[in-house]
Amino acid sequence: MGNHPCQWAKPLDRGDFFMDPEPEVTPPASRKRRHPAPVSNSPRKRGRNVDGWKASITKKAYNVGEVHVNWRGKEILAKQIGPGCSIVTCKRQCQDKFLRLKKDRCSQCENWKYKTQAEKSAAGEQEKYDLHIANKKKGEALKKGRLTSKTEADLCVASFDFQKILYRPKGENATYFYRSKFKCFDFTIFDHRTKEGRCYVWDQTIASKGANEAASCLLLFIEEKAKEGIKKIVFYSDNCWSQNKNSKVLSMLNSACVKFGITITHRFLEKGHTHMEVDNVHACIENRSQNLDIFTPGQWYAIIKSAKISDPKYKLIEMEQKSILDFKNLAEHQSWNLGISKLREIVLTENNAYYKHNYEDKPRFIIPLPARPGRPVNLHTFRLKPAYG
Repeated sequence: MGNHPCQWAKPLDRGDFFMDPEPEVTPPASRKRRHPAPVSNSPRKRGRNVDGWKASITKKAYNVGEVHVNWRGKEILAKQIGPGCSIVTCKRQCQDKFLRLKKDRCSQCENWKYKTQAEKSAAGEQEKYDLHIANKKKGEALKKGRLTSKTEADLCVASFDFQKILYRPKGENATYFYRSKFKCFDFTIFDHRTKEGRCYVWDQTIASKGANEAASCLLLFIEEKAKEGIKKIVFYSDNCWSQNKNSKVLSMLNSACVKFGITITHRFLEKGHTHMEVDNVHACIENRSQNLDIFTPGQWYAIIKSAKISDPKYKLIEMEQKSILDFKNLAEHQSWNLGISKLREIVLTENNAYYKHNYEDKPRFIIPLPARPGRPVNLHTFRLKPAYG
């Protein structure tokens, strides 16, 4: 026989068929060292500084306002909260500075601040600056006085302005800055008495941003207020000549007075001091749009609707192309030789018109309709054409 692997095998017994019980398996020892660390005779890398511990405890007690002993050994008592002070006395007593709103500074006031005494004493400089400050204070006083008046139930006080152009796409991605921009426009009118803001919105495919667009939105607002029974409307705006301070807007206001039988007063605030309540609406919309990616005009419209949390919420009016009217033909039939660039206030009634170049001046009478030969234009039946199409 050859060397077969089984020839030396032990013959099987009967007991070999019964397996022995499995031995108990002990879990492997943990890698974590369970025995104490060896004692080293080498010195500590960082010595024990008991004074440093005390300083840390003292610093913590000082920051919290608890009882502690300062570095001179003097015991400092715990701080106690005293009674609250009123807002009038707090500015004089407390050391905390109140937050001041960041506003655009007036260029004329800044120039005056950095002028030398010789430049300020030049002929006419002091009078010009005093008139600037007087118009600023008078405009704010007139606006505040009309707001607090509760006797005139048929009065509406409003301010209006264009918001800065709303671009899309908008987002945190840096590549959006280099993409071609699509413009959306927002003309806002804020009613000071009802605290209601109306946002007239459109995009660049419908209309542009100019006097016809501003006048069309104002006409819709005046028509809505006339249906509510309002007889007096006071507008406040800035001095932007291409949007607010031009013959097209004045012709529209005069036509609305004749058509609806109301009185409209339009005041232009002093240049550099034109902060109005309508600016708060724009700030609220901008805060709502922060950290948001915007790709369509509809997203801007949704942001405007949800910008204000409390009631009344902002009312959104989407302008159509047929709603933008052309007031150039109407302005050609009226004469506004009153120095529009210097205009400060104008009062328009159904039959008369008065204007001022300064708030303290006496009102001057003007006839808007020019004395031309032929049949005069009838403002009751004058038809306005669409500005586009």
